[in-house]
Amino acid sequence: MDGPLQDSPADPVARRYRDLSRVREAVGNDYDLMLDSMWSYTYDHAIKVGRAIEELNYFWYEDPLADDDLMGCMKLCEKLSIPLMATENFAGWFH
Repeated sequence: MDGPLQDSPADPVARRYRDLSRVREAVGNDYDLMLDSMWSYTYDHAIKVGRAIEELNYFWYEDPLADDDLMGCMKLCEKLSIPLMATENFAGWFH
């Protein structure tokens, strides 16, 4: 396996890289791909996946962290160049 997730094969995030890259390979670079992670990652895993999909030219990255982790989302925005979509389900004080 090549790419930013190759450093730890036991890491559940590393297993995703193969699938993400196969999708990119199947559709080519002229097709916009977005990844909706549905709040499934820790911050460290979200960074790894974000860097991988940046490398694979994905268009945006949706809901990588828990819907109440706005500080984590802000940190991801600072670390990644891919647009981050978060979150349609935030239940804050304003609801």
